[in-house]
Amino acid sequence: TSRGDITVDGYAHLWTPRFQILDQPVIAAPYAVIPVKTKRQSGFLLPEIGTSERLGITYDQPYYQVIDEEQDVTLYSHLMSARGLMLGAEYRLVPDIHSKGIWKIDYLHDQEIESESLYSDNEGMSRTNHDRWWVRGKFDGYLGEPDWAFKFDLDVVSDQDYLREFSRGYSGFNKSRRDFLQYFGRDIEDSDSNLRINRALLSRNWGDFGFQGLLEYNQNLEYGSNNKLTGRDRDDDPTLQRLPELNLHLYQTQLLETPMTIEGSSQLASFWREYGTTGSRLDLHPVVGLPLHFEYGSVIPKAGVRSTSYFIHNFEGDDDKVDTDEDTPTRLLPDFSTTAYTEFSRVFTLNEESSVPKDAQEPTLLSIKHALQPRLEYTYVPYSNQDKYPYFDETDRIEATNELKYSLTNFVTFKNGQWNPNPEQKGKSELQVDYFEMARLRFEQAYSIREERRDEDTEEYPNRPFSDILTDLTTTLRPWLFLNNKTWLSPYENRITEHEHSLTAYYEDKLFASFSLDFLEEIDEYMRQEQERQRIASFGGGFAFNSQWSAAVLYRVDWEASTDLEKRLTLRYDHQCFSTETSWSQTDEDTRFEFRVILAQLGSMGR
Repeated sequence: TSRGDITVDGYAHLWTPRFQILDQPVIAAPYAVIPVKTKRQSGFLLPEIGTSERLGITYDQPYYQVIDEEQDVTLYSHLMSARGLMLGAEYRLVPDIHSKGIWKIDYLHDQEIESESLYSDNEGMSRTNHDRWWVRGKFDGYLGEPDWAFKFDLDVVSDQDYLREFSRGYSGFNKSRRDFLQYFGRDIEDSDSNLRINRALLSRNWGDFGFQGLLEYNQNLEYGSNNKLTGRDRDDDPTLQRLPELNLHLYQTQLLETPMTIEGSSQLASFWREYGTTGSRLDLHPVVGLPLHFEYGSVIPKAGVRSTSYFIHNFEGDDDKVDTDEDTPTRLLPDFSTTAYTEFSRVFTLNEESSVPKDAQEPTLLSIKHALQPRLEYTYVPYSNQDKYPYFDETDRIEATNELKYSLTNFVTFKNGQWNPNPEQKGKSELQVDYFEMARLRFEQAYSIREERRDEDTEEYPNRPFSDILTDLTTTLRPWLFLNNKTWLSPYENRITEHEHSLTAYYEDKLFASFSLDFLEEIDEYMRQEQERQRIASFGGGFAFNSQWSAAVLYRVDWEASTDLEKRLTLRYDHQCFSTETSWSQTDEDTRFEFRVILAQLGSMGR
């Protein structure tokens, strides 16, 4: 700037401020006022400006308004030359340490309509509405007193294309998802999901008991929007709503003065939908156990019984053919399980604590502990024909189980020591010891007695009682190298049927690289008929050329479909007072070129 008047905790008045590259002005203004206060200030935020094949020339101008110390609101005006003006608002509040909320709404009178959905997975759906909107939000708080925790999730949208079409920017899907995950730790459904979930949850715990009350409304965009699938009316919507669901849990506790334990759950739920069976269900499931602990291990048998009562308002849809005349059918189903486990361990001492040098810059490895935990689990639920009962969710169809599962888990733990200054005694140091789990390796397989005894479809699907062998490895190979790996090996196919791999490496702030692979082999057997083949890989990485210049790449590919899912290349320059970022990305839906300038303490601009 040529001249500036700055008032501490006030404003900076700047004459001819300019943004320069190599001493050449690129962006300039005759005059600017910038707040330099220590508290939040109302005013216009930097805009987002860009161009898009679908949206035209875009200009998104936010305005931020401080209401008080506990509330603020941001207003958005997003002008798109090809679509119109989208208006939006975001309201945030933090009334106390137990409560917080974010609410967002956007509205667009779209100049364009689509006779067909823009996305292939919505085949048969059109987008004929001009009025387009999205309302979402989350709230954490309490009712009456903090012991009664209350959570609320809101997610309602006008049509099936909105969230993918408007995924970027201040009001886009991606930013909303990041905000919800950051501030609440709860996600929202993917942008391509046609089921939008809305919930209100009230809960409280009293030592051995816990209570949850739930209201859940699911918006099905195949029926509930303006753009239904061809031939589907709202009256045919089978989407289930829980209005309400009440849960009472008894946590595991001692049964009177006996060595036995008792635990259980109970649920009273009322189900409603536009089309299909409606009614209520009372489900009780008490479980008693007898923990037996010996010198070399433990055995914990448990036995329970599930009692389910239905109060049907009307049978409709697939359930109108059930073989019962009862409006209040009842189901009684026992179950049994037992778990046996033990643990062996050995400690290998490498260095004594007294040998740790006081001037060492890195921690000294003192010992390695290897623990081995074999575990055996047996679960039994008898077969029961449940076709005469209505179907609301998976609780109404308890699968028969007669299965033995066995696993072996290895734990490798490092013990390190290092001398550090004693915060309580100046000038003195103390030996600090810490532990970290370097690796966890688990092998697991199950044997289904029920599958062994199956006598139906054996000519087409031979009996295969043994499950795939799971190898699950989580390890820190080096302080900068991390590996997560799950592999399933079929003992019948003699081949790997599924992979879940991820490998990540970091080197200070100079280099990072990541690789992940999700692999699913085609299988056709009784328990997983016509499992389709999938191969999805992701490659990513970044490199800092120096303290100012860095680059990052991302490549995601569906090898099975020979389709590139995403390509992205980003180049960034960091200066003391600003940063610039140039990015090119390509997906099967769009190609984007973005340029952004980030001004320190002032925000960012550009698209």
